[in-house]
Amino acid sequence: MAKMVKIIKKKDEYSMEYEVGDVLKVDSTWYGGVTVLGKTGVPVSIDKDEYEEVQDISEPEKAEPTSIEEGLRPAGQGVSTEAFDHLKEIEDEVRGAVKDLLAVAGLEPGDALVVGCSSSEVANMRIGSFSSEEIGKCIAGAILDELKDTGVYMAAQCCEHLNRAIIVEKEYAKANRIPIVNVVPQLKAGGSFATAAYADMKEPVAIEAIQAQAGIDIGDTLIGMHLAPVAVPVRSEHSMVGSAHVVMARTRAKYIGGARACYR
Repeated sequence: MAKMVKIIKKKDEYSMEYEVGDVLKVDSTWYGGVTVLGKTGVPVSIDKDEYEEVQDISEPEKAEPTSIEEGLRPAGQGVSTEAFDHLKEIEDEVRGAVKDLLAVAGLEPGDALVVGCSSSEVANMRIGSFSSEEIGKCIAGAILDELKDTGVYMAAQCCEHLNRAIIVEKEYAKANRIPIVNVVPQLKAGGSFATAAYADMKEPVAIEAIQAQAGIDIGDTLIGMHLAPVAVPVRSEHSMVGSAHVVMARTRAKYIGGARACYR
């Protein structure tokens, strides 16, 4: 609530900005009194003996969203127990996006596709506030199924609480000599998507970082830290999964050298 004062004495008899009995909002304080907003909104300094503090009887001011994401989505209650009747539609959207990416990314067996997914955003809730186990399972299962005959590994990004760690198959981590860390994702510490991926993989392990050759971000989860340079945006007609925004990327090798360099 705003700090308010009631005028009990008026030293400046010529001022039209306040009168005895007025209740005014405090704009700032200083060692000898306060500065209030006068009747016309003009700041006026008044001495300590001219006012007494009173309780603000007006309605409390509504807090502004502390971030863009809070302004865009309502907050859920942590973990969703809701049964969704459009899982087939979500699955189809995910499969379509993966197919579009694979068609242009030029991935080879042994490459990694990093995926970040907010089931909350898919369900039209604020990221991290409405983790849905069944949405996580639906999306993880669809992606793993699309990749099963390609030799490409899915790298599932955990949520911020686990520092966006990655869940991959153990054989991928070993083959690429990536240090394995010890954590098992849960719905509210890792997220529903990473939790589902951990359950569906043959021998899942956690690693802290990866340089993947392509990526899919479902719900603006920020996967850029896990993409190899140089990332190139991939556009698709499948730009949404449920209510979540979808961003995809492939990567390419850096061009180096000067005017005499040749490229392929």
